[in-house]
Amino acid sequence: MSNYRTGSVIVALLLCVVAASPVRAADAVIEAKRKAAAELLKEGKTADAIAMTKEVTRADAQNYRDHLLLARAYDKLNNRNEAVESYRRVLELLAPNDDRAVRAEVDRRLKALDAQTIKIQAAEEEFLKKLDALEREAIAARDPRAVERIFRLKGGVWAAQGRKDFACVEVQAASEWQGCGLTVTSGQRYRVRAVGTWTISPGLRCGADGVDDRPSGGVGAYGSLIAKVDNAPEVIAVGSNGTFLAGETGKLTFITAMPTRADRVKNGGSVFVVVEREQ
Repeated sequence: MSNYRTGSVIVALLLCVVAASPVRAADAVIEAKRKAAAELLKEGKTADAIAMTKEVTRADAQNYRDHLLLARAYDKLNNRNEAVESYRRVLELLAPNDDRAVRAEVDRRLKALDAQTIKIQAAEEEFLKKLDALEREAIAARDPRAVERIFRLKGGVWAAQGRKDFACVEVQAASEWQGCGLTVTSGQRYRVRAVGTWTISPGLRCGADGVDDRPSGGVGAYGSLIAKVDNAPEVIAVGSNGTFLAGETGKLTFITAMPTRADRVKNGGSVFVVVEREQ
């Protein structure tokens, strides 16, 4: 069916409910979109089918068949994570005596996709172990560029895994408080490591540990990396390798330790920072 015919299906269905009540009209619009999404998937227009079905689920999130269509579409595109999420949502919405054929299909696909997941996770863990070994070698060789590259690779794997207890961020020397995307939990201990150099006023180059020959105006050495949680008053000196116990739950932010903002805006460069929740 062409896009013209698919659109015509929707228009025709909508014309049938022009004189109906607003509630019935809204229901008819959703149903028309459901049918159009199914036609789009049959025609191989998978991305369009996904977009249409998402419109339906935003209006009605409790119909398992909508999530089943999404799962099939994501599965067809080899979007494993989205397919698994949608298949699992189907199981959540299915009542015990609902469509057994659908349940069997979902169970079969989840089993197949989970088998792939196990293989991928094993490969990720093996890769991270190799990066740990390379990191030790790079540190022993005092090669900060290699360490930074390893940190970036680790960050990429953690992001792909959807980890919520790790973060990687490039902290600019001249910026104000900069978030890293990590929400720390009160009572949990975290380790912060930073690699790289930045230029701090007036023309000094140093790493995240800063320099000790001048006052910073607060916690930490002049030009060092410091952190805090959201708007908490406590500032934490972390430097290039530090740990801290989160006093409250909130978003973790970083900045260079400088007396004033006017001093900080003169800085240049950045350091790459890795945050890990300690086990």
